[in-house]
Amino acid sequence: MTGIGKHIIFDGDFRSDSPLATVGGGHRFLTDFVTALGMTIVIPPYVIEFPVSPSVYDRIKQTLKDAGLTHLDFYQELIRFDTVRNGAIKGISGIVGLAESHIAYHTAPEHVADGLHFVSIDVYSCKPFDPSVTLNYLRQSGLVRGHVVEINRFVGGPQEVKTYPFD
Repeated sequence: MTGIGKHIIFDGDFRSDSPLATVGGGHRFLTDFVTALGMTIVIPPYVIEFPVSPSVYDRIKQTLKDAGLTHLDFYQELIRFDTVRNGAIKGISGIVGLAESHIAYHTAPEHVADGLHFVSIDVYSCKPFDPSVTLNYLRQSGLVRGHVVEINRFVGGPQEVKTYPFD
């Protein structure tokens, strides 16, 4: 079997002083994360806080429409959020495109327990990387507990999946 990448999925909690708590902090979080992993940014970090003003929704939708990308799930979700939730989504979402793939996250401030806030983080790369570097970086960034799913992906074969707690 030929390995094609590693995928780390983290669902857990962060402190309110974490860089994930703000849009500016999210930019730093993503940029420093890429540096820690020794990877290469090809699409700069894009971080947005929800709810956003109608003008921001309109600008995003127009940009996608102008690019002919109205078939994308993201575009359709923006439309759905406008009509169904009327902008009631909350949280901060960020993504950075890498030569090796991507890092993305979403916070959910409506899910607070013990003064901690929920975040889901997704790291995928076709370049081998050490998961302990990822976990150490998350600790340094104010993440305190959660659950990790580590997937080794292969062409033409089963995936190797490990799950473990993060504390």
